[in-house]
Amino acid sequence: MEIPGYFYDAEKKKYFKISKNPASYYSTDNVKRLKLQHEAEEKRQIAAANTRERIKRSEILRQPATGGFLAREYGLRPPDLPVACFARELRGKGHVPIWRNDSWGNEVEHLCVVDAASTPHGIAIGSYSESEIGSAYLPRDEYDRVIWDPTQPFDTQRPSHLASVSQISSMKYSHKSNSVLITSREPGNEGGIYSLLHRTWNSGHSGPNLSHLHSWPATGKFARRQANTCAPAPAANSNLVCVVGTGRGLGCLTTAGQMLWVEEPPGAGPSPRPKKGQPAVSSDILSLDFLLGSPQVVLAGARGSRRICIADLRQRGREWEWLVHRSPPAHVRCLGEHHVLAAGPSSSMSVYDLRFRFRETYRNSPLVTFPEFRNWEKMHFGLDVDTSLGVVATADCPSRKMGAAGGGHHTVSIFSLETGKRLEAPGLENPAETGNGAKSLVFHRLPGETNASLFVGGGRGAVVKYSFGGNVDEWNGDP
Repeated sequence: MEIPGYFYDAEKKKYFKISKNPASYYSTDNVKRLKLQHEAEEKRQIAAANTRERIKRSEILRQPATGGFLAREYGLRPPDLPVACFARELRGKGHVPIWRNDSWGNEVEHLCVVDAASTPHGIAIGSYSESEIGSAYLPRDEYDRVIWDPTQPFDTQRPSHLASVSQISSMKYSHKSNSVLITSREPGNEGGIYSLLHRTWNSGHSGPNLSHLHSWPATGKFARRQANTCAPAPAANSNLVCVVGTGRGLGCLTTAGQMLWVEEPPGAGPSPRPKKGQPAVSSDILSLDFLLGSPQVVLAGARGSRRICIADLRQRGREWEWLVHRSPPAHVRCLGEHHVLAAGPSSSMSVYDLRFRFRETYRNSPLVTFPEFRNWEKMHFGLDVDTSLGVVATADCPSRKMGAAGGGHHTVSIFSLETGKRLEAPGLENPAETGNGAKSLVFHRLPGETNASLFVGGGRGAVVKYSFGGNVDEWNGDP
């Protein structure tokens, strides 16, 4: 609205009286000049808006490979170009069951993929029904497709039942000992840590080759020390077998069979209340990983709090340092010397810098967030990281109440570690193959392959392989 004798300044949002003094900023001549400038700016903005509506980007620019090539021709560097090409070209390359037909349909709860020393095939080792362990070879053709024909009379086409361990909580492959470490939540002497030696992975005989490494009594101060997870010690750490996350702290299993507790269990009295702004303290460890380049430093995620704890095994009496995540970190993965990935319920997944830890005067903030990550309420869901590719694979677990509105079908998603963007992966958007909220995902490069493949423990009782590369004609083998 114009008022005679006054000028409305849009920047200051006020009316100013027009002065006859030529030296005044709102003199008659200056006001005329300002009005002309404002009119020219309005015309420019209208023209830019009209031009923007008429411009349509070519659909080919949305293709990672072709669009990325054209962007490079113009001197641009799309940050997600390599990983976007990888995710878009992931294709299903077959599946194998890791147990016999009488258990078909059970969910693969934990999964390891290892190389077989005697054959060029890999081996998938998984658990089901919370207590059974099975395995199967991964025979492939020249196009890296898994060949599974149960009618063939070969050992490579037969799944094997390896062992039974009650209440399995984790399975991890140890490069140092060439064995699979298994933790059990079973209280008493039947729980603790087991080791499955490599010579029995597909032999069908467990026998004495399943070693019970350690357990603790179910009464007294050890009553709540059920093993939740473990992290095999890196090769540089010569005196440890693994670190174990329990319901009451962190333990270190040495090669001599001795268990050393890094953090003693809390006393019988009530725990002190946390200070304002700090998460509650919890000794129930859910996830573990060793820091790259520092084989004596362990990252731990605790239930009941939002802490990512940093424990130095050389200083057991020292108070732990920590970072704060948005929810209890069900998965903690080290990405490098200074970076860590944490993921948990409430659809929270972020990358943090370990050099900026929680302080009284400083609240750590994430370097990268993943706004399209969907996991509303589950603590046990599939996740794995491939730092060489720069991607993280997660299982989508939308809320039961929200249904399809909470994230659509239960599938597997691929995210960029650099930007946090969810990458298009049409080959993974098939719930019939990936299952409902897969609990086990593994990146592994089989012998003879250039890139790592993604192995998904599906809900129908099979391990599905996804690799980079297009489909192959079933009749003549031509791409």
